[in-house]
Amino acid sequence: MRGLLCCLCVVVLATGASAHAVLTKSSLRDTPIKADTATPVTLTFNTGVEASLSKVTLRGETGPERTLPVAAGKEPNQLVVDVPQLAAGFYALQYKVLAADGHVTESVLRFRVMPAE
Repeated sequence: MRGLLCCLCVVVLATGASAHAVLTKSSLRDTPIKADTATPVTLTFNTGVEASLSKVTLRGETGPERTLPVAAGKEPNQLVVDVPQLAAGFYALQYKVLAADGHVTESVLRFRVMPAE
């Protein structure tokens, strides 16, 4: 009985861990944001996400937090976030997404806005 219970726990933990939407890529890696330039940022997850039920908040070193517009990307596992014009400095996108299977994931993506040339 104990062995069966251990096996069930392992199966539940293994399937639960893979069900959450995990950020696998961000367009910020390929296209850094430059100061005073509005930039769409694509977030790619390991599973489909519900854009209409997802939320992204911009946090900076100073100033209030701002909720940003979120749209579905080209693929079901992508979100596009419209990042407004920002001054050079350090920022974070705090996101809360609903995976297509119903699991909610929250995390933070930190980035730097480079000075304009």
